[in-house]
Amino acid sequence: MRLPDGSILMHGTTPYDPRKAHEYYLKTRHLKGRKKGQSTYTVTLNSGKKEQLSAKQLAEEKTNVAQRVAHITQRLNDLKAELNKLMAAAHHKDAQAKKKPTAADKAKSARSSKQYRQKHHQQISNKNKQAATKKAPTPKHKKGAVEELQHKIEITKSKLVAAVERARSLSSATNNG
Repeated sequence: MRLPDGSILMHGTTPYDPRKAHEYYLKTRHLKGRKKGQSTYTVTLNSGKKEQLSAKQLAEEKTNVAQRVAHITQRLNDLKAELNKLMAAAHHKDAQAKKKPTAADKAKSARSSKQYRQKHHQQISNKNKQAATKKAPTPKHKKGAVEELQHKIEITKSKLVAAVERARSLSSATNNG
């Protein structure tokens, strides 16, 4: 095939042959079309790894992560409320312990103790005999309840941060096609 300036149109190192090009077109003209639902999304994780998800998987993952974030947030709020109750109870007990009894309170408790001892004399002596033969039990107290709750809160906060980061990585997923 000649160009308007008179030179020969080249296809690579051979001259262009329109008949050969048409035959090639007829042989390969079957259209492929678009494949629906095959688009993938790339999600970059905090660790730097990349994960390939389909559109359906991405949507499911987003709803799962949203539910997880809501659940963890609710758990964190519950733990904080429980911690506040424990702290208030501890503060109340401390305030009661610091409050000094009046003379009337002391007299009233002395009278009631005396009456109890007189009424339950035999039971008290039996308990004293049993206590003398047993070894002293270890005291059971809730010394670490507040610390345990604070530890649970810290763990829950770290889980919440991880879930929020996952949600952010899913929302910034890039479409690959």
